[in-house]
Amino acid sequence: MAGVVYTRKERCPELYLLAWDSEITVTNSDMSRCNSYRDILHCNKKPFYLKGREEDSSITDAYIIHSLNHVLKIRDLVTKNDTKLAKHPESADNEILNGDSFLDHGFTRPKVLILLPLRRIALRVVQRLIQLTPSAYKVNVDHIDRFLKEFGTQEVEDDEDELSQQTQGNSKAKKSSKPSDFLELFGGKRDEEDHFMFGIKFTRKSIKLYSDFYSSDVIVASPVRLIAVLIIDHADVIAMQNWSHVNTVVEQLNHIPSKQHGTDVMRIRPWYLDGYAKFYRQSIILGYYSNPDINALFNRHCSNYQGKVKLVCEYKGVLPKVILQVLQIYERFDVDSIADADDARFDYFVKKVFPKIKDSVQGGTMLFISSYFEFVRIRNFLKSQEASFCLLGEFVVFRI
Repeated sequence: MAGVVYTRKERCPELYLLAWDSEITVTNSDMSRCNSYRDILHCNKKPFYLKGREEDSSITDAYIIHSLNHVLKIRDLVTKNDTKLAKHPESADNEILNGDSFLDHGFTRPKVLILLPLRRIALRVVQRLIQLTPSAYKVNVDHIDRFLKEFGTQEVEDDEDELSQQTQGNSKAKKSSKPSDFLELFGGKRDEEDHFMFGIKFTRKSIKLYSDFYSSDVIVASPVRLIAVLIIDHADVIAMQNWSHVNTVVEQLNHIPSKQHGTDVMRIRPWYLDGYAKFYRQSIILGYYSNPDINALFNRHCSNYQGKVKLVCEYKGVLPKVILQVLQIYERFDVDSIADADDARFDYFVKKVFPKIKDSVQGGTMLFISSYFEFVRIRNFLKSQEASFCLLGEFVVFRI
């Protein structure tokens, strides 16, 4: 797909941003989809962490530019209206009541929520966001040292050097026991790698990192820690953590808050007050592949009145590449309702699958469990049966 390069001497007609510090390559299709404010599910994004694959930076730049565009447009609109009302304070209430032009507020200030799986990825996204912000808005970047200390530690640099040595084929370098995608994804304090949340606030000439939650324009968070625009990037990586956290976060969005948080109620848009904010929220979900959980979130919780865009891709599969053919067996179990599916699946494993494993003399059986809750349940069951097994999971501590 052909791309178009915008420099600071040129302007994209659909963008509000005034100037760029560097050249940006963004495809017209990515930019137009974001600017349509439709809900988007794009699960063919090339991941940066797979060795030998070129990163798909176009869609990342597109949603960052779109987010900046959205935040800065609303900021300038609010500032303009504040100036008008300040000039005529005696008639300010009448002006707000008699026209829609001053209805420029939501319940709170945050407008964009970006959900990311790991600190390493948050570092990349925030650094790119700062880079793409027009120079007039980033004369100062507050708390950048704290951000780099918490998200870009020396361990990250060591991992990058180690990865570079591997990819360059340096025979003298000490070979790491970790695969290249692990080195790319993880870094810093790994016990806190998926546990973060901070705000970003844009003022007239500065970007404030770690701003107060309710005075921020953009919230960057992991689903484990925890709006007008919701962005879930690297959904495939989050799916390997605990997708239920994402469902919990999204279900709590756009509800009427219990406290006012300093908002001028008279300037809140009517669809917020009527409980229709979720229909005006744009949701952008990006990942390397899709799965039933991602599809269910997009189908059930993304209800933008502008419509939806789902990019469909075909996967060639890897089974034809398997030299030794593997027998695949699919087993069905009966369940009365979807609410009983987890219990029925566990019961089927206990009564039908585990006895076969226990009586087998072959050994070497691997159980893959996609849900952490089921992982804990199976682990406890195997312990109760005094089975011989080892664990490999996100929270398992390895000792060599």
